[in-house]
Amino acid sequence: MLTTDLTVGVFGEIPRYNFVNKKGELDGFDLDIIRKAVSELGCKAIFKKMPFEKLEPSLLRGDVDMIISGMGMSQERLNKFAMVPYLCKPTNAFGLVFLKTSTGTPSSLEEFKESTVAVITKTRPEKYLAAKKVEKLPLEDEDSVKTCLKAHKAAAALLGTDAAIILTQDDDNFGYIEIPVEKEFQVKGIGIGICKERTSLFAKMTKVIEELNSSGFISECDKKWNATPGH
Repeated sequence: MLTTDLTVGVFGEIPRYNFVNKKGELDGFDLDIIRKAVSELGCKAIFKKMPFEKLEPSLLRGDVDMIISGMGMSQERLNKFAMVPYLCKPTNAFGLVFLKTSTGTPSSLEEFKESTVAVITKTRPEKYLAAKKVEKLPLEDEDSVKTCLKAHKAAAALLGTDAAIILTQDDDNFGYIEIPVEKEFQVKGIGIGICKERTSLFAKMTKVIEELNSSGFISECDKKWNATPGH
């Protein structure tokens, strides 16, 4: 058990996962998980909402004890800090979303080498497009993807596979294909970031998250927030 409250950095701008609800409170799948996990440790979570790009620096400086915001466990992140997986969905592909036309379904990203591809700014897909030297159109959120494609501002959009599934599952106007990616762009699941030096906190959080998985709590939260497409 812990005797002091834990400060948690959170983005707070991702629908379903972490966002500010109509009451002005932080809410979502991530918040349900972290609140329950911290309460099991005998303390409370004190949240610090901040821009996504400031989460990692804040953790490494010691301004917060943990960070959570639907963060993929990429090798780049694991080189910098430890991560406790709470939504274990290893991914080795991105989803390429496109507006369906009579010309058929694309088969690879190569077909868009001479086109503009939309992407959510500050994400792994954006880094992937830069590495592949594909012209990109940065967007602030997934809600603007469909509008962008319908207006023909971009030929396609590269997203995480979960986002691609959610975006296309109830709209016959759009389709998606999976784009396999190299190891450096793959993730081992979604995790809670903790400094490597905080070995005791890492061990405690790992144990608690395993218990929440075993008890079915995380599965219930998953269904409540539709964190995993298909629920």
